[in-house]
Amino acid sequence: RSPSALYPRVKYEWPYSSDFRKPSLLWKLKSTITCFAVGLWGKSVLCLLNTTKFNNLHVLTDAIFRRPPGVPLVTLANHESCVDDPCLIGAVMTNGQLLKHSKMRWSLVASDICYRKPWHGWIMGLGKCPPVVRGDGVYQKAVDFVIDRLNEGGWLHVFPEGKVNMEREELSRLKWGIGRIVADLERPPIIIPFWHVGIQNIMPNYRPYYPRIGKKLFVNIGKPIDVSVVLKNVEDKKASEKRKIITDYIQAEMEVLRRETIALAKIEGITSESDSEAPTSDKHNGLI
Repeated sequence: RSPSALYPRVKYEWPYSSDFRKPSLLWKLKSTITCFAVGLWGKSVLCLLNTTKFNNLHVLTDAIFRRPPGVPLVTLANHESCVDDPCLIGAVMTNGQLLKHSKMRWSLVASDICYRKPWHGWIMGLGKCPPVVRGDGVYQKAVDFVIDRLNEGGWLHVFPEGKVNMEREELSRLKWGIGRIVADLERPPIIIPFWHVGIQNIMPNYRPYYPRIGKKLFVNIGKPIDVSVVLKNVEDKKASEKRKIITDYIQAEMEVLRRETIALAKIEGITSESDSEAPTSDKHNGLI
């Protein structure tokens, strides 16, 4: 079966104006409030109701707030829960930083999960989460949109596995979309991977769907992935070859980080367990 046949087609309204280079002040205000409220909720779940330890957090915060103007930032993470994005992004920022709308990340989300109803799309749009249509390939509106935002010096956070990895036994094959994004940018981005262990214990992927308390989470921020040499080596390649080579390179770097993080998390007494015992009907792919 083709990828597009595996997921329901959802009708949705594109949440952004045709010329997004100059969004209205009202939209910015509503988006700032949305990002702050969701980020504050995520921070409360991870840092007040549970215990979260970061390793090398300064690497990420320096890239978010101190990189040179106009330089795109791409962050990559494993995806083990439907609340990875709001919780982790909220936890890495202070309350004041959550109000800096221009610094807030963009994040691609699955249209069949996050845009099923009009109000879902309204919130996701304000939360800077454009919809990806699974099965439509790397050349689609949302991917073009985030490339434009990156070329303006923005920040994109993605889950390159393209699904919630509930088995956690290995890193799933990364989607080529990340290779296309990196290849088509006007200048090499800063790429920072991070890996986390334990979030599935805070928000399991099966009923009842509510945050647990008193759990531990370990987040390991990796070193920036330098793709400048790779980009130079693929200059004369076809677009499809570029995407594959770049994606394979990033996959290898994330695998190294995965193994390192699991070892460090064990020292902290945190392990990554499988959701294999979850009811089959409750398993889903979640966000992209």
